[in-house]
Amino acid sequence: MRRPAAILGAQQVARSAADGYTLLLTHQGIATINPHLYPKLGFDPLADFAPITRFGIGSLLLTVSSAVPARSVKDLIAQARAKPGTLSYGTPGIGTPPHLASELFTRMAGIEATHVPFKGGGALATAMLGGMSAFRWMV
Repeated sequence: MRRPAAILGAQQVARSAADGYTLLLTHQGIATINPHLYPKLGFDPLADFAPITRFGIGSLLLTVSSAVPARSVKDLIAQARAKPGTLSYGTPGIGTPPHLASELFTRMAGIEATHVPFKGGGALATAMLGGMSAFRWMV
């Protein structure tokens, strides 16, 4: 399984001198999700980092490609049920909060959709604008 860029960045910061000149700005997944998905992170999120402050709060937003005729969540679910397995959803990577939210959504809605992990949010946005992903979660 490919490691997300956030893990690689956190590894570099964990190896840096503890001199106050190197900071890690990341989402909660580094400390709360990734330790459960990746057995060898290369750092201990609790021992190697000292939290300073919460930088911001983000919400997830469901967006649908204009190529999909659904204009509401109800429409999207109905379309997915009518044609099981035909929808795909993109996320910025495996184990990211948008990936987990998408899995929860599909399970709660009782629908099937194919996960398409991208190498970050930029690549995902470009693909969606090109019609490659039916729906996605944005932070």
